[in-house]
Amino acid sequence: MGTEGMVQLAEKIRTRSARVGIVGLGYVGLPEAVIFAQAGFRVSGFGVNAERVALINAGKSLREAVCTLSRTPAESLSGESDHQARDTAKPPG
Repeated sequence: MGTEGMVQLAEKIRTRSARVGIVGLGYVGLPEAVIFAQAGFRVSGFGVNAERVALINAGKSLREAVCTLSRTPAESLSGESDHQARDTAKPPG
């Protein structure tokens, strides 16, 4: 990534228009996704457990450690268990 790309990325982070991807929605990934979503980023989480992903997309917390999920805007955090979607995601820019 050149200097121009770094400047664009920094601006997207500053304005919270960067999209964050989290691989794994377990003990580490889910709280991390919640923190980014609450900070104003759009977050896509990728997990292998379709049942867990469905609960996340329904706005239901899986563990007390991430009970703040209920206070996270629904449009900010989504889960995905279809790895084909992850593999075909377009890079930013």
